[in-house]
Amino acid sequence: MSQNLEELHFLVRQLRTEIEWASRTGIEVAPASTEHLPELPPPAPEGDDDKPHVIEPPIPSPFEKKVVQERVHADVKPPVKRPNANPRKPWEAYVGPDEEPPPPGMARPETSPPSSVPRPETPPPPAEVSRPNERPVAQTPASTPALRSPAPAPAPASAPGAGTSQMPILHTELAACSSLQDVEQVLGPCVRCKLHSQGRQKIVFGTGDPNADIMFVGEGPGEDEDRQGEPFVGKSGQLLTKIIESGMKLRREDVYIANIVKCRPPKNRDPEAEEVQSCEPFLLSQIRIIQPKVIIALGKYAAHTLLRSKVPITRLRGHWGQYNGIPLMPTFHPAYLLRNPAEKRPLWEDILAVMAFLEMDKPSGGAQ
Repeated sequence: MSQNLEELHFLVRQLRTEIEWASRTGIEVAPASTEHLPELPPPAPEGDDDKPHVIEPPIPSPFEKKVVQERVHADVKPPVKRPNANPRKPWEAYVGPDEEPPPPGMARPETSPPSSVPRPETPPPPAEVSRPNERPVAQTPASTPALRSPAPAPAPASAPGAGTSQMPILHTELAACSSLQDVEQVLGPCVRCKLHSQGRQKIVFGTGDPNADIMFVGEGPGEDEDRQGEPFVGKSGQLLTKIIESGMKLRREDVYIANIVKCRPPKNRDPEAEEVQSCEPFLLSQIRIIQPKVIIALGKYAAHTLLRSKVPITRLRGHWGQYNGIPLMPTFHPAYLLRNPAEKRPLWEDILAVMAFLEMDKPSGGAQ
């Protein structure tokens, strides 16, 4: 009798385990078969016969609990939820070629706006406004060449070591000058840039007629000019003298010749922007006092400084410009012609254009 009760208790525990496992997994479990068990009469109650006898199943042992838990965790897997990469744009998570279509309510919105929403009208282009820094084009008669007016010259920067308050004083002093001698006196033994400490021997101020109709402006003194204190006396100066005397039929003393910088840069290097800015006020004062009818800028540095342009000299040459109302012709530097003799003809054409503008007699023969 006791053996049959133990088998019945075991069956009850097995059923409870299966029911618990089914409730957790949601899988229906067929009840355990009891065919192999014999029909047992109800057990006789112990003690009082009037009280019903209830068979209480024993509490599962820790081992049985562990077996049930392992079975549940091994067979049941939680559903995998796909994380939303961008909560504001949930449809962007479904962009792969093998991805499932997005769920309802998460479809990508249309890129084009609805037809009911009016499109903003394109504003009209702004009207052209004249800018103060643009170079105005001078209105010239049809009989004279077209002139380009440079932008207003900016105030030169102060030299190293000099206070910024000295530049307005310099401009005031130069504005009061009425002759080239006054300008040269203001220049004095100039130490306004670093060229004075880099082997300079003499300051090359300028030479020629203070009332000349033609003014030549070069780049800077060379070795011969630094030694003699006069511009264009070396090989390039000899070529310029030949152009003036043999080509233009003028004397060298009839024109005025000056440079952008008054001191020789070491080893004839190109003058730096700071050096040009320090010397520029004196050149502009020379032009203001001489008031030539034509300025001939020799080389890119003279043309770029007076025209406020960075266009290569090969494109500037031969085209009239203008500096403060004075016609300006940019052309090649004589030193460039010594290295490139084939460019003598373009320079001669520029000289002929200047002579035609001044109504000078055209010399006979070709390029000099």
